[in-house]
Amino acid sequence: MIYGLVYLLFITNVSANEKHNQLRTHEHGRGSFNMVIEGHHVNMELESSGSDIVGFEHNAKTKSQKTAIVNAKKKLEDIVNVAVLPAAAGCKLDNSKISLKEQAEKYESTHSEFFAEYELVCSDPKKLTEITFSYFNSFRNAETLDVNIVGPKSQKKFEVKRNFIKINLNGIF
Repeated sequence: MIYGLVYLLFITNVSANEKHNQLRTHEHGRGSFNMVIEGHHVNMELESSGSDIVGFEHNAKTKSQKTAIVNAKKKLEDIVNVAVLPAAAGCKLDNSKISLKEQAEKYESTHSEFFAEYELVCSDPKKLTEITFSYFNSFRNAETLDVNIVGPKSQKKFEVKRNFIKINLNGIF
């Protein structure tokens, strides 16, 4: 069932992203974060532009740019650099997968996006009462995250920003 929810959320976001991409170009400073809670399993996805994560979107050319990408991927591997869940929920990171996608746009420029996927197992998921986004401290160019959360009882959307980094998850369970 968890994969069904993830698939449903993914399909919804792909459809929305395709429409978004057809209507206008991407927006620097704005990323997306999806979270699905089912039973003791929590899956999360982060999508953010290269500009937000490392400060540039083109192919890494210099040694410092290549190092910045390696360091960003390493930082993204640990969920605590993106989001912090209440300790009482007993969540442990089971798996993370980080990728960087680069694609050519008009006039031979490139656009890069980081994708991060996280699988967690929580001993007491009903204690997932809030989520705090450490993402903005980890990545200085990030400004806004569009957050979608699907839980056993409801689905909610939020917008978090540098000055509003904590959301209440009441009503999700």
